[in-house]
Amino acid sequence: QKAKLMDVLVSSPDGGTGAPVHSLDQLHSQALMVYDLFFGVVLSHAQRFNGKFKLRQGGGAAEPQFDMWQGGVSDDFAEKFDLGGIKSVKSCVIKLNARYKRDVSRLLDVVRETVYFDSISDMQACLAALSRDPELEIVDVQSTMCDVGREKGAAYESQLFSGLRFVKVNVKLTANQQAQNLCVDNHVCELLLMLTDIARIQRPEDLRAYWEWRQLRVGLEAWCAIKRAVSFCFAGRARRTPLPKPALVHPEQDGAHGPAPLPLPAILRSGSTSTGSDFGEVSRRSDCEGDVGESASRQGS
Repeated sequence: QKAKLMDVLVSSPDGGTGAPVHSLDQLHSQALMVYDLFFGVVLSHAQRFNGKFKLRQGGGAAEPQFDMWQGGVSDDFAEKFDLGGIKSVKSCVIKLNARYKRDVSRLLDVVRETVYFDSISDMQACLAALSRDPELEIVDVQSTMCDVGREKGAAYESQLFSGLRFVKVNVKLTANQQAQNLCVDNHVCELLLMLTDIARIQRPEDLRAYWEWRQLRVGLEAWCAIKRAVSFCFAGRARRTPLPKPALVHPEQDGAHGPAPLPLPAILRSGSTSTGSDFGEVSRRSDCEGDVGESASRQGS
């Protein structure tokens, strides 16, 4: 998947399809053309696996409510549901300044949508169906359903994880004929898969706190990287007691069984290592937008 992400970075010899997008106007123009096509694909998979969309909340709504989309893409249900839609220019600019040093090609959630499920099994079935869809190319998958950052320690998870559980899938409509005709088949879209039980506990104040956390994340990442580097340096200088060399015993000696075996390292007993890759984010790109590590992908023309 990461190899597919890097393909977006590679320009064609004539500078055409595949060249990174450097203009926010161009990226938004692509988003306007591809959104309806993307939502049609999302809706077809949501209806197959009991996926729901978030309802618009009234003034007295106690908690978020969800319902299935009963009609087709052309049916006017948009007023009933609170859809992801297209990211506003204001939000794009804020994120570009906060996260990507104004590199427009790294903005992968201009076209985004969220599907909610009542069960893990439906979410898994939908994710599997997305991977088999002939019109789609999945370029990245990130998940925060597990313990994000556990390979790097509890401090990493507590400081760099927002606490929101989801699966983020970045896709391109590579084989969609209409997308090809509009030259937007290389545009990366974002689909979030989330459980309704998790989404119901979200409040407006949580969103405000999330944006504050996003503003601080760059500094937190730098701080965590410094701490890991310092810990590594001190660990390398720590004096270790050398293990005794095993005594050599001739195999023909009677009653010779050799030295007692050394204990297996903890890494073998646990079946895991202390290092691992970020899921990518997924990211956490989760962003979900990804809160699990940044993706290596770029938006292409």
